[in-house]
Amino acid sequence: MTEQVLARHEADALRAEVWAADARLRHLAAVLPIVTFITDGTGRTTYISPQWYAYTGQAEGGPWAEVDAVWPDTVHPDAYPESTRLIQESIAKAQVGKVELRLRRHDGVYRWFMSQGVPEPLADAHAAGRAREWFCADVDIHELHEAQHRLEQKDQQMGQILHQTPALIATMEGPDHRFTFTNPGFDALVGYRARLGLPAAEQINEATEQGFIDLLDGVYR
Repeated sequence: MTEQVLARHEADALRAEVWAADARLRHLAAVLPIVTFITDGTGRTTYISPQWYAYTGQAEGGPWAEVDAVWPDTVHPDAYPESTRLIQESIAKAQVGKVELRLRRHDGVYRWFMSQGVPEPLADAHAAGRAREWFCADVDIHELHEAQHRLEQKDQQMGQILHQTPALIATMEGPDHRFTFTNPGFDALVGYRARLGLPAAEQINEATEQGFIDLLDGVYR
């Protein structure tokens, strides 16, 4: 009888320890500035952090199926087919899945997020006596994405200007002076031999013979 009581006490203590660990992890997830969630092997949500409800305005406390039900309406229509494909591929191949997509905020504004899911090690799932789960996060990258978009627009504008200027322009990088940009004037000058990504000396023989490569070496140093 004493052994049975002792076993029950040990089991109760173990359950209390597991519950406390789970509570700590949930508290940690609640204070992180990202949405964290867990899905099963079919892609169904089994847990999602409070940040999801604050961002989407969805009522907290309902069944997880309600989270899955609003997901198609939360993802921007342009991203939904590709994001769904990548999620299914990640689950099928048990590999890390990552996709950039726009999610609709509670006020109707779409913001860019990086969504990533990592499969649980199969040995850990077996040790816990259950199927494998995916641990996922949605990170707000809107400002970074918009800044990158603006830089790309500036690069395109600069490229248009350099293509139209009457000057002969080429840019190179690295110790072997690989072409990264040429405008029409420069292309005509070298007989359209300059190829982006290839060293100047390999394409324009007279550049070496006339000492131009030596000049570039000095500039690079």
